Amino acid sequence: LLMRHYFRTEYVGCEHVPSDGPAMLIGNHPSYLDPWFVGFGTERWVTWLAWDEAFDWPVLGAVVSGMGAVPLNLERASPSSVKAAYEILARERLLGIFIEGERSQDLGLGPPRRGPARIAIQCQVPVVPVTLAGVRRLWPRDGVPRPGPVRVTYHPPLDPRRYAPGAPLRGIEAQI
Repeated sequence: LLMRHYFRTEYVGCEHVPSDGPAMLIGNHPSYLDPWFVGFGTERWVTWLAWDEAFDWPVLGAVVSGMGAVPLNLERASPSSVKAAYEILARERLLGIFIEGERSQDLGLGPPRRGPARIAIQCQVPVVPVTLAGVRRLWPRDGVPRPGPVRVTYHPPLDPRRYAPGAPLRGIEAQI
């Protein structure tokens, strides 16, 4: 109800999220509500890689843990976090990652992290790019959430094998 009515969220391109099998949802990150905005537009559960420090915050830490998110150190990803991402995909689930690794600093997209591409190429899974629009003005970095329209767009999946010509690719099973 909060996503649909308070924020008047519109979901576009939901048909691009695979109905089964492994896939990665990779999007921009303008607010702390982004996992919910992205997740509620799919018919499947999304397991997120999340900033490890958020797990220590009062209230939010319990919510993030309860959602089954995987803690990820943004400075240096631990082998256990990467292995957990591979295992999520091996179980044919959806894995959610924000490409910047943190909330956007300004109106543009921050520098992308390399980890999401590495995971997609290693596991040979489709990548569904996701864009969130309207969120930044609803929840500025230094303010509280207020109502208004949000648009979540799921774009056609990308096949990571097309972007790594000649690179040796291994299947998910080889990663675990």
